[in-house]
Amino acid sequence: MGVIIKILLSSLLLTLCFQQNSFAAKKAPSKKKVSLSRVHNKIRKQGHVIRKLKKQISRLESNLGDSNKRYLSIVTKKKEIEVQFYEINNNLEKEQKRLEEEVFKSRKLLSGVLVNRFSADQSMTGLLGQKVLVKELGNRIVNMEKALGKIKNQRKDISDLESRLVEYRNLENELGQLLSGLELQKREKTTKYLIEVDRKDKLQASYDRLRSKKLRKMSKKDLANIGYSFNSPLGEYVGMEFDKKGVTYKYKGRKPVLTTAAGKIMYQGTLSNFGNVIMIDHGKETRSIILGKFVPKVAKGTRVRKGDVLGYTRDSRNQEEKLYFEVRQKNKVQNTILLLDRKSLAKNDVKSDNT
Repeated sequence: MGVIIKILLSSLLLTLCFQQNSFAAKKAPSKKKVSLSRVHNKIRKQGHVIRKLKKQISRLESNLGDSNKRYLSIVTKKKEIEVQFYEINNNLEKEQKRLEEEVFKSRKLLSGVLVNRFSADQSMTGLLGQKVLVKELGNRIVNMEKALGKIKNQRKDISDLESRLVEYRNLENELGQLLSGLELQKREKTTKYLIEVDRKDKLQASYDRLRSKKLRKMSKKDLANIGYSFNSPLGEYVGMEFDKKGVTYKYKGRKPVLTTAAGKIMYQGTLSNFGNVIMIDHGKETRSIILGKFVPKVAKGTRVRKGDVLGYTRDSRNQEEKLYFEVRQKNKVQNTILLLDRKSLAKNDVKSDNT
Protein backbone atom coordinates (compact mmCIF):
# COMPACT_ATOMS: atom_id res chain seq x y z
CA MET A 1 0.00 0.00 0.00
CA GLY A 2 2.86 2.41 0.86
CA VAL A 3 4.46 1.83 -2.55
CA ILE A 4 1.13 2.56 -4.29
CA ILE A 5 0.72 5.80 -2.36
CA LYS A 6 4.28 6.89 -3.19
CA ILE A 7 3.65 6.16 -6.87
CA LEU A 8 0.34 8.08 -6.74
CA LEU A 9 1.97 11.06 -5.01
CA SER A 10 4.88 11.14 -7.47
CA SER A 11 2.48 10.90 -10.39
CA LEU A 12 0.29 13.61 -8.86
CA LEU A 13 3.27 15.92 -8.39
CA LEU A 14 4.31 15.41 -12.01
CA THR A 15 0.73 16.06 -13.14
CA LEU A 16 0.56 19.31 -11.16
CA CYS A 17 3.91 20.50 -12.48
CA PHE A 18 2.89 19.61 -16.02
CA GLN A 19 -0.46 21.36 -15.55
CA GLN A 20 1.18 24.52 -14.25
CA ASN A 21 3.68 24.52 -17.14
CA SER A 22 0.92 23.92 -19.64
CA PHE A 23 -1.04 26.86 -18.20
CA ALA A 24 2.04 29.08 -18.44
CA ALA A 25 2.92 27.91 -21.96
CA LYS A 26 -0.60 28.23 -23.32
CA LYS A 27 -0.58 29.60 -26.86
CA ALA A 28 -2.53 32.69 -27.78
CA PRO A 29 -5.84 31.71 -29.39
CA SER A 30 -6.42 32.35 -33.05
CA LYS A 31 -8.03 35.66 -33.88
CA LYS A 32 -10.74 33.91 -35.82
CA LYS A 33 -11.55 31.44 -33.04
CA VAL A 34 -13.42 32.61 -29.97
CA SER A 35 -12.05 30.48 -27.12
CA LEU A 36 -13.26 30.04 -23.57
CA SER A 37 -9.97 31.37 -22.20
CA ARG A 38 -10.23 34.59 -24.24
CA VAL A 39 -13.78 35.24 -23.10
CA HIS A 40 -12.77 34.35 -19.55
CA ASN A 41 -9.92 36.88 -19.66
CA LYS A 42 -12.33 39.53 -20.89
CA ILE A 43 -14.69 38.70 -18.03
CA ARG A 44 -11.83 39.00 -15.54
CA LYS A 45 -10.78 42.38 -16.98
CA GLN A 46 -14.40 43.50 -16.93
CA GLY A 47 -14.64 42.40 -13.30
CA HIS A 48 -11.58 44.53 -12.50
CA VAL A 49 -13.19 47.56 -14.17
CA ILE A 50 -16.42 46.97 -12.23
CA ARG A 51 -14.60 46.60 -8.90
CA LYS A 52 -12.66 49.80 -9.57
CA LEU A 53 -15.87 51.70 -10.39
CA LYS A 54 -17.53 50.24 -7.31
CA LYS A 55 -14.69 51.55 -5.11
CA GLN A 56 -14.95 54.98 -6.76
CA ILE A 57 -18.71 55.06 -6.18
CA SER A 58 -18.15 53.98 -2.56
CA ARG A 59 -15.65 56.81 -2.03
CA LEU A 60 -18.06 59.30 -3.62
CA GLU A 61 -20.86 58.09 -1.36
CA SER A 62 -18.59 58.49 1.66
CA ASN A 63 -17.63 62.03 0.57
CA LEU A 64 -21.29 62.80 -0.07
CA GLY A 65 -22.21 61.57 3.40
CA ASP A 66 -19.51 63.67 5.10
CA SER A 67 -20.27 66.75 2.99
CA ASN A 68 -23.99 66.37 3.55
CA LYS A 69 -23.48 66.24 7.33
CA ARG A 70 -21.36 69.37 7.17
CA TYR A 71 -23.90 71.06 4.91
CA LEU A 72 -26.76 70.29 7.30
CA SER A 73 -24.68 71.55 10.22
CA ILE A 74 -23.94 74.81 8.36
CA VAL A 75 -27.62 75.25 7.41
CA THR A 76 -28.71 74.68 11.03
CA LYS A 77 -26.15 77.16 12.37
CA LYS A 78 -27.10 79.70 9.71
CA LYS A 79 -30.77 79.45 10.68
CA GLU A 80 -29.89 79.94 14.35
CA ILE A 81 -27.90 83.09 13.51
CA GLU A 82 -30.68 84.32 11.21
CA VAL A 83 -33.28 83.94 13.97
CA GLN A 84 -30.98 85.62 16.48
CA PHE A 85 -30.11 88.45 14.08
CA TYR A 86 -33.67 89.17 12.97
CA GLU A 87 -35.08 89.03 16.51
CA ILE A 88 -32.49 91.50 17.85
CA ASN A 89 -32.74 93.72 14.79
CA ASN A 90 -36.56 93.80 14.80
CA ASN A 91 -36.69 94.51 18.54
CA LEU A 92 -34.20 97.36 18.18
CA GLU A 93 -36.10 98.80 15.21
CA LYS A 94 -39.39 98.71 17.10
CA GLU A 95 -37.84 100.27 20.19
CA GLN A 96 -36.08 102.95 18.13
CA LYS A 97 -39.29 103.81 16.30
CA ARG A 98 -41.23 104.00 19.59
CA LEU A 99 -38.63 106.25 21.22
CA GLU A 100 -38.44 108.52 18.17
CA GLU A 101 -42.24 108.95 18.24
CA GLU A 102 -42.14 109.64 21.99
CA VAL A 103 -39.36 112.24 21.51
CA PHE A 104 -41.36 113.88 18.73
CA LYS A 105 -44.52 114.05 20.88
CA SER A 106 -42.57 115.28 23.91
CA ARG A 107 -40.86 118.00 21.87
CA LYS A 108 -44.20 119.10 20.44
CA LEU A 109 -45.74 119.21 23.92
CA LEU A 110 -42.75 121.15 25.25
CA SER A 111 -43.07 123.69 22.45
CA GLY A 112 -46.75 124.20 23.32
CA VAL A 113 -45.98 124.65 27.01
CA LEU A 114 -43.24 127.18 26.28
CA VAL A 115 -45.56 129.21 24.03
CA ASN A 116 -48.33 129.28 26.67
CA ARG A 117 -45.87 130.11 29.41
CA PHE A 118 -45.66 133.74 28.33
CA SER A 119 -49.38 134.42 27.98
CA ALA A 120 -50.69 137.44 30.01
CA ASP A 121 -53.39 135.67 32.01
CA GLN A 122 -51.08 133.10 33.63
CA SER A 123 -51.21 133.00 37.42
CA MET A 124 -48.24 132.35 39.63
CA THR A 125 -49.42 128.79 40.33
CA GLY A 126 -49.84 128.16 36.64
CA LEU A 127 -46.39 129.43 35.90
CA LEU A 128 -44.85 127.18 38.55
CA GLY A 129 -46.72 124.20 37.14
CA GLN A 130 -45.52 124.98 33.64
CA LYS A 131 -41.97 125.29 34.88
CA VAL A 132 -42.14 121.83 36.49
CA LEU A 133 -43.70 120.39 33.33
CA VAL A 134 -41.03 121.94 31.13
CA LYS A 135 -38.33 120.45 33.33
CA GLU A 136 -39.94 117.00 33.29
CA LEU A 137 -40.41 117.09 29.53
CA GLY A 138 -36.77 118.16 29.10
CA ASN A 139 -35.52 115.33 31.27
CA ARG A 140 -37.79 112.88 29.49
CA ILE A 141 -36.48 113.98 26.10
CA VAL A 142 -32.85 113.69 27.27
CA ASN A 143 -33.40 110.17 28.64
CA MET A 144 -35.12 109.02 25.44
CA GLU A 145 -32.32 110.45 23.32
CA LYS A 146 -29.80 108.57 25.45
CA ALA A 147 -31.82 105.37 24.93
CA LEU A 148 -31.84 106.07 21.19
CA GLY A 149 -28.05 106.45 21.29
CA LYS A 150 -27.70 103.06 23.00
CA ILE A 151 -29.96 101.45 20.39
CA LYS A 152 -27.85 102.87 17.59
CA ASN A 153 -24.73 101.50 19.31
CA GLN A 154 -26.40 98.10 19.71
CA ARG A 155 -27.28 98.07 16.03
CA LYS A 156 -23.61 98.65 15.27
CA ASP A 157 -22.72 95.75 17.56
CA ILE A 158 -24.91 93.30 15.62
CA SER A 159 -22.94 94.00 12.45
CA ASP A 160 -20.56 91.19 13.59
CA LEU A 161 -23.56 88.87 13.77
CA GLU A 162 -24.54 89.98 10.27
CA SER A 163 -21.01 89.26 9.00
CA ARG A 164 -21.19 85.75 10.45
CA LEU A 165 -24.54 85.29 8.76
CA VAL A 166 -23.03 86.28 5.40
CA GLU A 167 -20.12 83.89 6.02
CA TYR A 168 -22.46 80.97 6.73
CA ARG A 169 -24.53 81.80 3.65
CA ASN A 170 -21.39 81.67 1.51
CA LEU A 171 -20.40 78.34 3.10
CA GLU A 172 -23.88 77.00 2.43
CA ASN A 173 -23.60 77.97 -1.25
CA GLU A 174 -20.10 76.47 -1.58
CA LEU A 175 -21.14 73.19 0.06
CA GLY A 176 -24.30 73.12 -2.03
CA GLN A 177 -22.20 73.37 -5.18
CA LEU A 178 -19.83 70.68 -3.85
CA LEU A 179 -22.76 68.35 -3.14
CA SER A 180 -24.17 68.97 -6.61
CA GLY A 181 -20.79 68.16 -8.15
CA LEU A 182 -20.42 64.97 -6.11
CA GLU A 183 -23.96 63.89 -6.97
CA LEU A 184 -23.23 64.46 -10.66
CA GLN A 185 -20.01 62.41 -10.42
CA LYS A 186 -21.87 59.64 -8.60
CA ARG A 187 -24.59 59.54 -11.27
CA GLU A 188 -21.96 59.40 -14.02
CA LYS A 189 -20.00 56.64 -12.26
CA THR A 190 -23.18 54.70 -11.47
CA THR A 191 -24.30 54.92 -15.11
CA LYS A 192 -20.88 53.72 -16.26
CA TYR A 193 -20.96 50.97 -13.60
CA LEU A 194 -24.32 49.69 -14.87
CA ILE A 195 -23.07 49.74 -18.45
CA GLU A 196 -19.95 47.75 -17.48
CA VAL A 197 -22.03 45.27 -15.45
CA ASP A 198 -24.33 44.78 -18.44
CA ARG A 199 -21.28 44.25 -20.66
CA LYS A 200 -19.90 41.69 -18.21
CA ASP A 201 -23.26 39.91 -18.06
CA LYS A 202 -23.28 39.65 -21.86
CA LEU A 203 -19.73 38.29 -21.85
CA GLN A 204 -20.73 35.80 -19.16
CA ALA A 205 -23.75 34.70 -21.22
CA SER A 206 -21.48 34.27 -24.26
CA TYR A 207 -19.03 32.32 -22.14
CA ASP A 208 -21.76 30.05 -20.79
CA ARG A 209 -22.98 29.33 -24.32
CA LEU A 210 -19.46 28.47 -25.48
CA ARG A 211 -18.87 26.31 -22.45
CA SER A 212 -22.14 24.43 -22.87
CA LYS A 213 -21.43 23.96 -26.56
CA LYS A 214 -17.96 22.61 -25.77
CA LEU A 215 -19.30 20.16 -23.20
CA ARG A 216 -22.01 19.00 -25.59
CA LYS A 217 -19.35 18.30 -28.23
CA MET A 218 -17.67 15.86 -25.90
CA SER A 219 -18.86 12.57 -27.32
CA LYS A 220 -19.89 9.58 -25.23
CA LYS A 221 -16.80 7.65 -26.29
CA ASP A 222 -14.69 10.31 -24.57
CA LEU A 223 -16.39 9.72 -21.24
CA ALA A 224 -14.39 7.49 -18.98
CA ASN A 225 -16.96 4.86 -18.10
CA ILE A 226 -15.63 3.89 -14.68
CA GLY A 227 -19.00 3.47 -13.00
CA TYR A 228 -18.87 6.62 -10.85
CA SER A 229 -20.26 10.15 -11.02
CA PHE A 230 -18.38 12.67 -8.91
CA ASN A 231 -19.58 15.85 -7.27
CA SER A 232 -17.36 18.91 -6.88
CA PRO A 233 -15.25 19.00 -3.69
CA LEU A 234 -16.49 22.57 -3.10
CA GLY A 235 -20.18 23.39 -2.87
CA GLU A 236 -19.49 27.00 -3.91
CA TYR A 237 -16.62 28.41 -5.92
CA VAL A 238 -15.90 31.46 -8.05
CA GLY A 239 -14.14 29.80 -10.98
CA MET A 240 -12.45 26.69 -12.29
CA GLU A 241 -9.74 25.56 -14.70
CA PHE A 242 -9.55 22.15 -16.31
CA ASP A 243 -7.61 20.28 -18.94
CA LYS A 244 -7.66 16.62 -19.92
CA LYS A 245 -6.56 15.66 -16.43
CA GLY A 246 -7.56 17.37 -13.18
CA VAL A 247 -9.84 20.29 -12.28
CA THR A 248 -8.65 23.34 -10.31
CA TYR A 249 -11.36 25.18 -8.36
CA LYS A 250 -11.04 28.84 -7.43
CA TYR A 251 -12.60 30.01 -4.19
CA LYS A 252 -12.55 32.75 -1.57
CA GLY A 253 -12.91 32.49 2.21
CA ARG A 254 -13.49 29.49 4.45
CA LYS A 255 -15.33 26.68 2.64
CA PRO A 256 -16.14 23.08 3.55
CA VAL A 257 -14.23 20.51 1.48
CA LEU A 258 -16.65 17.72 0.57
CA THR A 259 -16.36 14.07 -0.39
CA THR A 260 -16.95 13.78 -4.14
CA ALA A 261 -18.09 10.14 -3.98
CA ALA A 262 -18.44 7.44 -1.32
CA GLY A 263 -15.26 5.58 -0.36
CA LYS A 264 -12.51 5.10 2.21
CA ILE A 265 -9.71 7.53 3.15
CA MET A 266 -6.52 5.80 2.05
CA TYR A 267 -4.14 8.70 2.71
CA GLN A 268 -4.11 12.05 4.49
CA GLY A 269 -1.00 14.20 4.57
CA THR A 270 0.94 16.97 2.81
CA LEU A 271 2.52 17.27 -0.63
CA SER A 272 5.53 19.51 -1.11
CA ASN A 273 4.45 23.16 -1.31
CA PHE A 274 1.02 22.40 -2.70
CA GLY A 275 -0.71 21.94 0.67
CA ASN A 276 -2.62 19.10 2.29
CA VAL A 277 -3.76 16.09 0.29
CA ILE A 278 -6.49 13.51 0.80
CA MET A 279 -6.79 10.31 -1.29
CA ILE A 280 -10.05 8.36 -1.31
CA ASP A 281 -10.40 4.79 -2.54
CA HIS A 282 -13.76 4.32 -4.29
CA GLY A 283 -13.24 0.69 -5.29
CA LYS A 284 -12.73 -0.80 -8.77
CA GLU A 285 -9.15 0.59 -8.68
CA THR A 286 -10.62 4.11 -8.76
CA ARG A 287 -9.25 6.83 -6.51
CA SER A 288 -9.85 10.56 -6.16
CA ILE A 289 -7.34 13.10 -4.91
CA ILE A 290 -8.02 16.50 -3.33
CA LEU A 291 -5.11 18.89 -2.85
CA GLY A 292 -4.86 22.43 -1.54
CA LYS A 293 -4.74 24.78 1.44
CA PHE A 294 -7.30 23.16 3.67
CA VAL A 295 -7.38 21.64 7.14
CA PRO A 296 -8.41 17.94 7.03
CA LYS A 297 -10.93 16.70 9.62
CA VAL A 298 -10.80 13.00 8.74
CA ALA A 299 -8.24 10.30 9.45
CA LYS A 300 -6.85 7.48 7.34
CA GLY A 301 -9.20 4.51 7.20
CA THR A 302 -12.38 6.55 7.69
CA ARG A 303 -15.39 5.52 5.60
CA VAL A 304 -17.04 8.52 3.93
CA ARG A 305 -20.22 9.11 1.98
CA LYS A 306 -20.74 11.48 -0.93
CA GLY A 307 -21.09 15.01 0.45
CA ASP A 308 -19.40 14.35 3.83
CA VAL A 309 -17.17 17.16 5.13
CA LEU A 310 -13.49 16.24 4.81
CA GLY A 311 -12.19 19.53 6.20
CA TYR A 312 -12.26 23.29 5.69
CA THR A 313 -10.23 25.64 3.54
CA ARG A 314 -8.18 28.26 5.36
CA ASP A 315 -9.77 31.71 5.39
CA SER A 316 -7.78 33.65 2.81
CA ARG A 317 -9.28 37.04 3.77
CA ASN A 318 -11.20 37.21 0.52
CA GLN A 319 -8.08 36.40 -1.52
CA GLU A 320 -8.63 33.93 -4.36
CA GLU A 321 -7.19 30.47 -3.61
CA LYS A 322 -7.18 27.15 -5.52
CA LEU A 323 -8.17 23.56 -4.74
CA TYR A 324 -7.09 20.77 -7.08
CA PHE A 325 -9.16 17.63 -7.76
CA GLU A 326 -8.51 14.65 -9.98
CA VAL A 327 -9.77 11.10 -10.48
CA ARG A 328 -7.50 8.15 -11.27
CA GLN A 329 -8.23 4.62 -12.42
CA LYS A 330 -5.48 2.02 -12.35
CA ASN A 331 -3.15 4.89 -11.43
CA LYS A 332 -3.98 6.71 -14.68
CA VAL A 333 -5.34 10.25 -14.48
CA GLN A 334 -8.80 10.44 -16.03
CA ASN A 335 -10.36 13.37 -17.84
CA THR A 336 -11.92 14.48 -14.54
CA ILE A 337 -14.16 17.24 -15.92
CA LEU A 338 -16.10 14.58 -17.87
CA LEU A 339 -16.72 12.60 -14.70
CA LEU A 340 -18.29 15.47 -12.79
CA ASP A 341 -22.02 15.41 -12.27
CA ARG A 342 -23.64 17.86 -14.74
CA LYS A 343 -26.05 19.11 -12.07
CA SER A 344 -23.09 19.97 -9.88
CA LEU A 345 -21.59 22.02 -12.71
CA ALA A 346 -24.90 23.71 -13.50
CA LYS A 347 -25.40 24.61 -9.82
CA ASN A 348 -22.22 26.67 -9.88
CA ASP A 349 -22.61 28.89 -12.93
CA VAL A 350 -19.05 30.20 -12.80
CA LYS A 351 -16.24 31.37 -15.03
CA SER A 352 -14.78 27.97 -15.88
CA ASP A 353 -11.66 28.11 -18.00
CA ASN A 354 -10.84 25.14 -20.20
CA THR A 355 -7.13 25.46 -20.77
